Formats: sequence, structure tokens, C-alpha cells
Amino acid sequence: MKTPPELVEFSACQQADIIDMKRQRELAISAELAETVKDALQRARDQRSGRLPVPQPGARAFDILRRARLRDGRPYP
Repeated sequence: MKTPPELVEFSACQQADIIDMKRQRELAISAELAETVKDALQRARDQRSGRLPVPQPGARAFDILRRARLRDGRPYP
């Protein structure tokens, strides 16, 4: 039994639509990733130039501990 040409054409159109949707999704992901990288690079440039503070590892924990000791009346060594 042979497949009617209308079904073959419809199936080819469906496959083309699916491929196009996948390509659009990949392009959207690529654009989002490029934007994220661009933002990270700009943030690094701003930190190097002094426009943004550079986060220090453990600085927040140190500050919390220092405040707690000062609140208790004990200076932080």
C-alpha cells in the first residue's frame, strides 16, 4: 500500500516545523547564554576599574561574627 502524496507532503512540513522550532530554541538559548557572559564580563571590568566593589570570600561571615562579638561587648581579635 502506497502513502498518498498529501500525507507525505504533510509529514515533510511537520518535520520542517519541528526542525525550525528546535533551531529557534537553540538560538534563544545561545542568545541568553551570550547575554549572561556579556554581563559577567562587564561586571568583571567594572570591578577591576573600581566602579563595583570586589566581593571578598568570607567577608560577610567575618562581618556577622565581628558584629556579634561587639554586641556582646567582646572585641573581635
